[in-house]
Amino acid sequence: MIKSNSHIKYARALHKVALQAGVEQRVLHDLENLSLLFANPKFSTEISKIAFLQKNKLEKVLKETFKGALAELTLNLLILLARARKLVLLPRVYDAYTKLYHEHKHVEELKICTARKLSAEEEQLYIDKLQQKLDKPISVKFIANPALIGGIQIYSKGYVTDYSVKNYLERLKKHLLEN
Repeated sequence: MIKSNSHIKYARALHKVALQAGVEQRVLHDLENLSLLFANPKFSTEISKIAFLQKNKLEKVLKETFKGALAELTLNLLILLARARKLVLLPRVYDAYTKLYHEHKHVEELKICTARKLSAEEEQLYIDKLQQKLDKPISVKFIANPALIGGIQIYSKGYVTDYSVKNYLERLKKHLLEN
C-alpha cells in the first residue's frame, strides 16, 4: 500500500499562510474543533453523504454550514479538501499542523496516559508540575488506558517514562522468571 503525505503538504502550506496572516492560533483552534467533529460517527456519516455532491454544491453547503464559525483560511482549507475529495485527511492535517505550530512556538508536546479519565483539576495539576519541571511551554494530550491498571505514562520526544502498575507487574514477572 502506498501512503501519501499530502496531509503534511496541506499543513505546511496552511501554517505558512496562517503565520503571514497572523491567525495561526485561530486556525489551530478551528482544526481541533473540526477534527473532533470528524471523530463523531454521526458527523462522519453526514459528511460522507455530501462528499460526492457536485463540487460547487459541496462548496456552497460547507460555506453555509461553517460561515462565521471558522476563520476564512480554515474554511478555504475545508473547501480545498472537499474539491480534491480529500475531506478525510482533515484530522491528519490537524495533527501535522499542530506539530508545525508547536515547533514554531517552541512548545514541547507531551502525551500522558492514565488508567482512568482524569478530572480537569487533576489534569491541571499534572500540567503545572510538568511546566515547572521543564521550564518551557508545553502542550499535553491526556489519554485514558484502563490496561495500565494504575499510575501514569508520559510520552515526550519519542521516549516514555512509565510509572504504571502494569509496567511494575511486568518487571516483577520478568525478575521472578529469571530467578
